[in-house]
Amino acid sequence: EFSGVRMEATTGGPIVPFDIELVFLDNGTASQDAAVRAAAARWMTIITTDIADIDMSIQPVEADACVDGQPLVNDIIDDIRIYIVIEEIDGHEKTVAFASLCVTRGLSKLPLMATITFDAKDLPALEESGDIGAVIIHELGHVLGIGTVWDLFGLLQNPSVPSNAGVDTHFDGPLAIVAFDDAG
Repeated sequence: EFSGVRMEATTGGPIVPFDIELVFLDNGTASQDAAVRAAAARWMTIITTDIADIDMSIQPVEADACVDGQPLVNDIIDDIRIYIVIEEIDGHEKTVAFASLCVTRGLSKLPLMATITFDAKDLPALEESGDIGAVIIHELGHVLGIGTVWDLFGLLQNPSVPSNAGVDTHFDGPLAIVAFDDAG
């Protein structure tokens, strides 16, 4: 127990949150778009550290370089820009969505620009089943680097790509494995 004690703390400045910028090249229904925004907001509560803005006027990304409909990028990106596309991929109940990295950040290789494509045939059923949020969070995880940048750092073993189906794909980052094991 303490009495008559005053504690004062000073931080290094204002807290700047991690920012996920969503650019809807296609819109779904209002509730589908809201689900995308909610999933991005969820990730922004998980990733709490801001990373440097990137001035794309120095090295612009041409229109349609990431995905059809993406405009010329020559402005500042504050932390990651994700293009949202809704189109027919392969019909109902096959590939419901996929994520693609477009531009990574120099030496860190962290994602800077990415695309998430949703199958227009699957979105209504995902929404009706209540699974839409989980699918969006999953795909956002990929564009944030989970599973997609591991091979850039030698942390993905036996990638299961179409030419290598059925292999034992696994992540082998030693510090992450220890932290996972310690968490129980």
